[in-house]
Amino acid sequence: MKIKKTLLILFSILLVAFILRLIVAQTVEIVPDEIVYSLLPWKIISTQRLSTIEGGPLFSYLTDLGFILFGEVNATSTRFPSIFFGSLTIILIYLCSLKIFQNKKAALFSSFLFALSGFALENNTESDMVAFFFAFLSMYFFLFFLEGKRNYLYPSVIFLVLGVLCKDQVLIFLPCYLLTFLLTQTKFYSPLKKIKLDKYLLKTILGCLMISVLLLTPLIAYNYLEFKNNGKTDDTVSTLLGIGTNFHAEYQLKPWDFSKLLDFIFRSVPGNFFSVDPLIMVLGLIGIILTIRQKNSGIFLLAFSLFFLVGYIGGINPSPSHYLWVPLILSLFAGYTVEKVSSYLGSKFNLRWVSVMLVLIIAVVSSFQFQAIISKESANMELREYSIENIPKDSIIVMDPRIYFGSYSWILHERHYLNGMHFQELLNQMEGSAAPKIEVPLYYIECSGDTTCGWKQEDYDRVNSFAESLSGYFKDNLDYVAEIKANHRFIIYKGFISVPPIIYQSIDRTHVFWGASMGWKYPDQNIDEYPVKGSNKIFHMIGLIFLYLDLLLALLTILLVFVLLFKSEKSDSLM
Repeated sequence: MKIKKTLLILFSILLVAFILRLIVAQTVEIVPDEIVYSLLPWKIISTQRLSTIEGGPLFSYLTDLGFILFGEVNATSTRFPSIFFGSLTIILIYLCSLKIFQNKKAALFSSFLFALSGFALENNTESDMVAFFFAFLSMYFFLFFLEGKRNYLYPSVIFLVLGVLCKDQVLIFLPCYLLTFLLTQTKFYSPLKKIKLDKYLLKTILGCLMISVLLLTPLIAYNYLEFKNNGKTDDTVSTLLGIGTNFHAEYQLKPWDFSKLLDFIFRSVPGNFFSVDPLIMVLGLIGIILTIRQKNSGIFLLAFSLFFLVGYIGGINPSPSHYLWVPLILSLFAGYTVEKVSSYLGSKFNLRWVSVMLVLIIAVVSSFQFQAIISKESANMELREYSIENIPKDSIIVMDPRIYFGSYSWILHERHYLNGMHFQELLNQMEGSAAPKIEVPLYYIECSGDTTCGWKQEDYDRVNSFAESLSGYFKDNLDYVAEIKANHRFIIYKGFISVPPIIYQSIDRTHVFWGASMGWKYPDQNIDEYPVKGSNKIFHMIGLIFLYLDLLLALLTILLVFVLLFKSEKSDSLM
């Protein structure tokens, strides 16, 4: 089989996107929210849990597959679902652009721009990119539905639900589907074939609703069992539906705030988008202006989705990863703009190789952004490397309480670490033990005080006084061995301590993060644990069956994307 030049270029772009995302994953700081979404999935498949208090069971299972694939929790395995599906989105951008604008050069430009997007590279973390991948594939099928191909509504709904099972924020796109559908039925928009509002369409919609409920069974079963057991539900159900109470009420999302939206538009957009992705932002906005008057359902759908996501999330949460949809959508319009510029220059001035010149300009501009991203230092990443290379596995590691506990939970996830607040309890337990003792290395890792080491200022201040006295104790009794200077400054001290071997279990039982025992090792410590017996066992098993079905569909989607690509190229060659 002979591969076309277009496919060779697209696969080259896909490879570049994958490599860049792998490189950036090693340098970008792992932040508190990402730590939550990466530690809760660790070993979740082996425990056969339906979900977590944060929701997103499909993303949790995909992340755990990454841990299983790489054999450990590191930057690559933690971020592998986002790396992989973020790269695969390159093909979806090509397909969607080709369908909307009917121009291969524009589609390739769009894919290339997103592959090099500084914002997409730097914020390719958490569950957002994976959820957006499935949502974008859903929109692609929805465009066929708008052309009168009613059965395409089924895959559109299936992939939207898979997106919801990764992160609930893709529900924002539901009004976009409805608005676009209604607009295409008006006199303003006159497609070749309008969709008849008949019994067949009603049956299709009902069928889609039934499929949605079945695919959402893991979330439904999990929340039913949690509500039945303790009156609590996950973030999605408690926040959006108001059913049950949140497991972490103090961290529940605040209501939408117009002042937050204004602050996001006038501060975050210039600082987080234009400064990192100037080409996609400028060219993308120009592309929207150039195309918005076209009576094209795809343009309406994309524009609506951009407006709804920024308008809603901007008034709630400024976290950059939640806005990966922005460069994704704008890259389609930016590619269209670049193609128009290329065509104009080529015809007006009879220039040859104009497309190659534009590609080089994009690559050069993007290289500066890429260099700025990978040049950022991460104390968490450096501390992880130091611990692997220098700290023996039988060591006891006491952490300065001023260091955010989520950071070292991720860094030292399989080590015997202890929050300094519990150190006195450890000493008391050893004094009361008559068991034989062994001498093991003792490390103390201190926050220098130059920053708040990952905490909010008020949380840092709360423990600072105690931490100062604790650090003084260890400085007097241990030896200084190393120092890590990056965005935070960690100072490492080493000595030895005699302990009974049983003490390791006591230390490991303190490893509770976000209401869950690390690796789900001690079920009695999980705040969302419910008894799997009687009728509960039936609901649990049904939910688990459909969760594995969801996982299978997500993995088969990888093959489907390539099938759609080759089918698109074959159809084009027959025209």
